[in-house]
Amino acid sequence: MDMNSKARNYLKVSEAFYVPVDQAYSSNDLVVESHSMHAGHEGNCNGPRVFKSTKSIRYQLIDCNKCGFIHALPKPSDEELSRFYRKKFYNQQRKSDYFAKQKNQLAWWNIVFEQRLQRLEELLGRKGRIVDVGCGPGFFLNYARDAGWDVIGLEPSRDAANYAIEEFSLTIIQDEISTLWNKDIGLSVDIVYSHGVIEHLKDPLSYLEKSKAILDGPGLIFTSAANDFNIYQALAIKALGIDPWFIIPPEHLNYFTVESLVLAHEKFGYKIRDLRTSFPIDMFLMMGEDYVSNSELGPSFHSMRANYEKNLLTFGFGNLLSEIQRFNAKMGIGRQTEIIGEVL
Repeated sequence: MDMNSKARNYLKVSEAFYVPVDQAYSSNDLVVESHSMHAGHEGNCNGPRVFKSTKSIRYQLIDCNKCGFIHALPKPSDEELSRFYRKKFYNQQRKSDYFAKQKNQLAWWNIVFEQRLQRLEELLGRKGRIVDVGCGPGFFLNYARDAGWDVIGLEPSRDAANYAIEEFSLTIIQDEISTLWNKDIGLSVDIVYSHGVIEHLKDPLSYLEKSKAILDGPGLIFTSAANDFNIYQALAIKALGIDPWFIIPPEHLNYFTVESLVLAHEKFGYKIRDLRTSFPIDMFLMMGEDYVSNSELGPSFHSMRANYEKNLLTFGFGNLLSEIQRFNAKMGIGRQTEIIGEVL
């Protein structure tokens, strides 16, 4: 059965790019209904085309009726994806110094990790065993282990897995994500954790469904995904005349709004225990600060965001920060969506 078969509204940013919007904005002159848009399809997947392929991006994106979220077509083969993540992912130009950048920003990331672990411990009722799916160079796992959690990582990239093993002496399974459900491994955990992974998967719904099998009794899934196709991005593109910089297949095959990410989890019986979004960094674009075209602006805006959050936490207003993040999620804004789902 289609998850999203009824007519939907979209903000027409350009002839090639559309963003889903709430029914409340249907009277806006820039908003159109899905039945007036070009459609795309492949196999059982079909829906309005929200991004038209270009010379540099050979993929189109559809808001899929069957899947319930925006994803790329055509879908690459398993072999293509395996080759990309094993050999090319961390060797791309924009990823070439990724490990060093993460390390330089580790003071800020450790604050993020601490906040996430506190929420997970509160909901689980104790510290337990975490698997970090797509763990990258292992910074989160290293922090969690030092905080008293039992940790294991799964990472397709040989470069990233080797870094985590050599730098932190972590236990890492260097293999495809599907290894997670290999009965021969017999993996059993309290928390399935992923940050910025579900966007990359060829079949993210299968990942959400099968992750339940390795949760030991009542367990939690933590999913952090880019909140793409949000209204701040759309209006910034419209105002500044820039291209949608976040559309990067085959790296990101899937594009989740807050709503579609929640629905994907609920489809497989996860009870949403916490929902929030991170700082809406896209609002700087709305202010005319084009850090997409001028990458030198990015670090200063990240520093502003980090200081804002650090000051709230330092002076005892962490609860206020949490309420702001939850409110932003309700409004569909914020750069990253964070969901904690529970399996009973």
